[in-house]
Amino acid sequence: MDVECCYRPEDPFAVELDFGADEQGTVWVVSREMLAVGLREPAGDGDVHIEPGDGGEVFVALGGRAGVALLSAPAAALARFLAETEQLVPDGAEASHIDWDRCIRQLLSV
Repeated sequence: MDVECCYRPEDPFAVELDFGADEQGTVWVVSREMLAVGLREPAGDGDVHIEPGDGGEVFVALGGRAGVALLSAPAAALARFLAETEQLVPDGAEASHIDWDRCIRQLLSV
């Protein structure tokens, strides 16, 4: 199964994992920090768990009502992707990339 990872600086804490190229695809939003930790050691709780494998891969478990999907990805590719996100928004600088006024407007419009 192919997955496209997407990172947007305006949502700096999140990485989207898109599992479908068409309109009916499934998108999971996970923490950028959790992905980074998962390269080195087990990370996550709830519906998402990430941990390094022994053969240069990273395992991602996504749980839902229908069960759990266990996926693997090359650790080097994920590390490269995360390094690219760090070029856009350095670790620790995420809050400065959030439009807080827009967030408050959205919360108040509900």
